[in-house]
Amino acid sequence: MTERIRPRQLLAGALVVLSLLLVPALSTAQTPTAQGTFESDGVGFRLAGAYAFRHDSIARGGEPAILVAISNADFEPEMINRYYDRRWLIETYHPGEQTGLVLLEFRPNGGFYGYSFQLMPGNGCGFCGSSAVKSTVKLDGDRLVGNLSATNAEATHGVSFDITLDVPIQPDDHGEPAPLDGDVGKAYLAYHEALSSRDTSALRERFSSYQVSVWDELTAEGKGNSFVTSWADDHPDKVTLKKIFAKADSALILIEAERSSIELELKGEVIMVREDGTWRVDDEVFQLR
Repeated sequence: MTERIRPRQLLAGALVVLSLLLVPALSTAQTPTAQGTFESDGVGFRLAGAYAFRHDSIARGGEPAILVAISNADFEPEMINRYYDRRWLIETYHPGEQTGLVLLEFRPNGGFYGYSFQLMPGNGCGFCGSSAVKSTVKLDGDRLVGNLSATNAEATHGVSFDITLDVPIQPDDHGEPAPLDGDVGKAYLAYHEALSSRDTSALRERFSSYQVSVWDELTAEGKGNSFVTSWADDHPDKVTLKKIFAKADSALILIEAERSSIELELKGEVIMVREDGTWRVDDEVFQLR
């Protein structure tokens, strides 16, 4: 399988290496959405930014919550906002050897509830909360503003942090519901057929201009076949459209899928863009159902 890196541009700026020392923050011309440090058992990072969104609670089943992702690499909200399951997307694509990620959970009224992280194997917490955490964070319109601190690492099992937030809660607007048998759905099914048969001529008419530009760059390097292979290797054998949300020039498709070769049941999200009056595929991601 040829690995392809996507979704594109989920985070911004150079990455800062996680080490046993807290590292300098990334410089930014804009007011930072988060400042401070997070450390667990000697491993830590200085915050470069935050991304806040409404989601089901991590620890309280389907109850509503506000999640704030913090990291030493900043986020690109406009790119992340295109997707539906943003927690899964961030947890899957944001962390790396040089990137730390922590999810802070707040109640819908802005009250702090707990946190979740995995900095390295054996250094993480599926969900932790402690009365030793002090919070002045409040919901101010559509922003979370205030300070969150835990300075007694013994009381919080080796975790300490001092975080100042001024982060907007990102919108959940993916567009209006659209018919499954409309232009968006038909365009995706045509792409599915072209990719399944590896019809390169048809695929060039189904990919977004951005993806075609990536394809052309790889072709110039003598690696054109790897582009199609990487998409085809990730793509399921059978897809069923479940919901479509559409705006004027972008759409989100939620699908259920099957990969019969290894008997996997999947669910997926497809990002479509309308270019020159034609709906085209800009990205697709899959996870287990």
